[in-house]
Amino acid sequence: MDFNDQNIIILGAGFIGSELCNKLVHHGGNVKLVSLTGGSKFRIPESVEVVACDINDNSALAELFENQKVEYIFNTAGYVNHSSWSGDGVNLVKTHLISTMQQFSFISKEHLKRYIYIGSADEYPASLNGPASEDMREEPRTPYAFAKTAATHFLQMLWRNEGWPTVVGRVFLAYGPGQLSNRLIPSVLLSASTAGVIKTTHGEQVRDFCHIDDLTNAILRMAKQDNVEGQIYNLGSGSPYKVKDIVEIISQRYSSQVQFGALPTKPNEAHVQYANTDKTKRELEWVPEVAIHEGLTTVFQSR
Repeated sequence: MDFNDQNIIILGAGFIGSELCNKLVHHGGNVKLVSLTGGSKFRIPESVEVVACDINDNSALAELFENQKVEYIFNTAGYVNHSSWSGDGVNLVKTHLISTMQQFSFISKEHLKRYIYIGSADEYPASLNGPASEDMREEPRTPYAFAKTAATHFLQMLWRNEGWPTVVGRVFLAYGPGQLSNRLIPSVLLSASTAGVIKTTHGEQVRDFCHIDDLTNAILRMAKQDNVEGQIYNLGSGSPYKVKDIVEIISQRYSSQVQFGALPTKPNEAHVQYANTDKTKRELEWVPEVAIHEGLTTVFQSR
């Protein structure tokens, strides 16, 4: 996939943004990585310019995009937080929705080839008993999910009304080597390898675990594939697994004990959340290649 000498901005230097950065550099892209502090907790190539920018600050956004002939923008910015409106709701909406809207006051439409927004599986209804499909009506339950949903509709409006080349990918549970310990799989690994005891919920929740290598390959397809503007794509493996099954694989690896039910589930948590990937496979000509046992092995080997 050719990104030779094309100007790329990645908003967000987290797990997904940093892994995208590595792949885009590998494919020849001229990459600028944007983070709040001007650094990243993840490994990135030395050739990448890392820029400090508060994406909630209009003057900072104006400076970021000023005189920049940016051809691809990957918006992976923000943070996962399922708190209530009275908790961190205002900041969540500012970061995931308002900032996205403000960016289009400063981006040059003349040069932009694709704007890729990373949405969330949490936009889908919590009441599902089967796979989530892109044509379903969203049902956000938290300010985070609301902001992602509203950003999706805003970007689709820009495409329909003004021809902006926007596309949205809804990420399910990403995992892989190097992920921080505040996420599910690395947190379970940490407990298993250090404490010898894994304390978790009942583990009956059904989830879709997508390896970071498969996920970033799909995102790159969203940037390069023809006729995907204005579309939403599920970015998941399409394979449902109970959380307890993943926990048990990890516990066996480290000969650790598991205390299912020791932790409460989150309020309004979806019981079943996995992707229908038919549209993604068909239109992006992409299939996930990393099976769960193989993917977990890559995580084990990286520790």
